[in-house]
Amino acid sequence: MELPQGAKTKYEPFVRADKKMLKKLEETKGNWPACEETLEQHFADLTQSFLLPLERYFQTLVPSSRTISPWKATPRVKPFQVDVFLKSLRDMGPQLSILSKGKTEWVDFYRRFLRSPNFKSWFRARTRQAERSLKKHHLKGIFYYSFFPPAIALCFVVSTLIFFFFPSAG
Repeated sequence: MELPQGAKTKYEPFVRADKKMLKKLEETKGNWPACEETLEQHFADLTQSFLLPLERYFQTLVPSSRTISPWKATPRVKPFQVDVFLKSLRDMGPQLSILSKGKTEWVDFYRRFLRSPNFKSWFRARTRQAERSLKKHHLKGIFYYSFFPPAIALCFVVSTLIFFFFPSAG
C-alpha cells in the first residue's frame, strides 16, 4: 500500500513568497551577516507598510490639540470602528505587495488581524500612549492658566509684540 507524500490542506495562504527577497538572499551566498541584515530590513519594511494604514486611521481617532481646554475633561481617543477602517483601506488602495491574490484579499487580511489578540495589544498600547500625551497637554494648559491668568498672559503677549516690532521702545 502506497501512502501519499506530504500533507494536503485546503488552506490558502494570504502571503506569497517574495521572489525578489529570495533572490537577494541567494546573492548573499552564505554570508550570514549580510543575510541577517537583508532579512532584518525586509521584515522592518513589511511591518512598516502593514502598520501604515492602521497608524493613519488611528490618528483620526485622536482628538486634536485644539480640543484641549483647561475647563474641560481631558479628551479621550475615540473607539476603533472596524467598518470605517476597512472602508478607508478600500479607498486608499493596497499597501502590501506580498499578498497572494491582490486587492480584495488584503482587506480580508486586515479583517483577520483586527480579530486577533495582536491587534488588541497594539491598539491598547497606542491608545495608552496617545492618552498620556493628551493628558500631558491638558495638564500643561491647566498649569499655564493657573500661573498665568488670561490678563497677565495678554499683557505678556502685547509686551512681546511691542518689543518685537518696536525694539527701541523697550
